[in-house]
This record gives sequence, C-alpha cells and structure tokens, in this order.
Amino acid sequence: MVKRLHQPDPHTEQIFLEAEAYQRKGDVYTAVKLYKKTIRLAPSWARPYVQLGTLYKDRADWKTCLHYTNKALLLDESEKEAWTNLGLAATALKKWKAARQAWNRLGYEFKETDHSPDFDLGTVAIYLNPRSRPEVVWARRLDPARATLLSIPQPGSSHRYLDTVLFDPASEGTQVVGARRWPAYRALQILKSSPYKTFSVELLDVTLPHVDVLSQLCGEEGIGFDNWSATTHLYLPPTFQENPEFHLHPFPRGEAAQNVLVGLAAKSLRPLQRILRNWEIITLCHYKELQQVY
Repeated sequence: MVKRLHQPDPHTEQIFLEAEAYQRKGDVYTAVKLYKKTIRLAPSWARPYVQLGTLYKDRADWKTCLHYTNKALLLDESEKEAWTNLGLAATALKKWKAARQAWNRLGYEFKETDHSPDFDLGTVAIYLNPRSRPEVVWARRLDPARATLLSIPQPGSSHRYLDTVLFDPASEGTQVVGARRWPAYRALQILKSSPYKTFSVELLDVTLPHVDVLSQLCGEEGIGFDNWSATTHLYLPPTFQENPEFHLHPFPRGEAAQNVLVGLAAKSLRPLQRILRNWEIITLCHYKELQQVY
C-alpha cells in the first residue's frame, strides 16, 4: 500500500462537508451521490472512500463497505477509521485473515489465521437497538468486534441470551454502575443466533437473598438468569443526544419484600418448571406467570 497525499480544492471540500451533513441526517441517497462527486473531482483523496465505507458499515452492507474501505487504504494506509471498517467487514464476511490484519494495524497482536479464533477479552457493555428500543446488556468479548451476550435482553429486542453479535469498536454510550463507567458499544448485527428462548416469571414477595437462590439454581443448570427489576435507565443530555448514558439501578438490598420480574433463558420450558419448584421448596416463596416472551 502507498500513501498518496492529496489536498482537495475548497469547492471539492465543501461538497464533501455537505455529503457528511446529509449522512448525519440519514439521507443516504444524497450523501452517496455527493461523495461520488467528490471522488470524481479528487480521485486521489482517501476521505470520501472512508466515509462511504462507514456509511455502508452503518447499513450492514459489508461487501460494499469492504469495497470502498480497500480503495481508501490503497490511497492512505494511515486512515484508522478505514482499518476499523475493514476489520468489521472482514469479520462479518468471515474473512478472518484480513480481519486479524486490520486489528493488528490498530494495535492488537493476533495471529493471522484463516479461521475464527475466539478469545476472552473480558466483559463488555453492548448497546442494542439504539434507534428503536435502546438497551445495554453485558457480553463476553471474543475479539475487537464480536461478543456473546451474557445478559437476557428484554422482550422485543430481537436478541437472545448467548447470541453472538458484531459490534462497532467505537463506543457510542456509557454504562454507569455506581462510581464505575463502562464504554457501551453499538451492536451492528447478529452473527450467530442462540438456541435459547427467553422466558419471564414474576417472583412474589421476595427479598434479594430469595432472588440470589434462584440465580444460583439457574447457574448450576446452565440456565440464563437476569433480574429485570434491576433496570437500566437511559439518560440523554437535553441538547446533544449522541453518546447517551445508561444508569443501572440495582435491586434494593433492604429487607422489604416486593414482587420481582425475572428473565430466564432456556431451550425449553420443562427445566425452568423444575428449577422453580425447587426454588419454592427452598425459599418458601412463590411465583406466577412463567411464560415464553421471545
């Protein structure tokens, strides 16, 4: 690869800025039209190709994203955004060797292979459905752009426990838990769907220790568990609604009993019924409305 320096004239740069404005507003047709006009006027300038790659990344059109990203890097291999887009597109298309090459250019030290090695890079906060039903869940990070969901997403999210998702490595929000702040990364698409179904159940007149008993029983049986009453609330600044904050409201640790909505993930209903019967025997508590919600 070579780096071809090119400074566009003011007229071409103005067209490029207009294209960026249309892209931010969601007018994809006009943005693409203006970016292509910029390319005709300044064919050696990498930025329009980078922006086209990003535009098609946001639409999960990975073949087109890869096309424009490769063109950008042929012109300027220092474009970090293009390397990120290459890593994402190559991962989505299962071009693992190209993906590792891209991540290594961004500071990782992965062995370049033709298969998909899974690493455990720790826990990460994943931002689901930012445009429709914003929700942050926890996941195990497999590599710079893949993660397996460990939380049970809310009904209607179109995601399930243990889905493997592709996410944008550029954080787009913050998960706030007490005094700690976690970057939240936007999920782009599901790469591998989980076989687990999502269920909900209401625990009646329980305290935190009762809930913890059910969590332990589920863990012993490989059943997903999530306390949906410990909710995450979205905070959007009044004047700037990018990079939102999500504040986790933990379940109260006092002695006062209350009804608690719980999310469960299993491949079938039967093991949940057995676990809940055992939970009732151990805690002397009761539940109602066990049902599949997704």
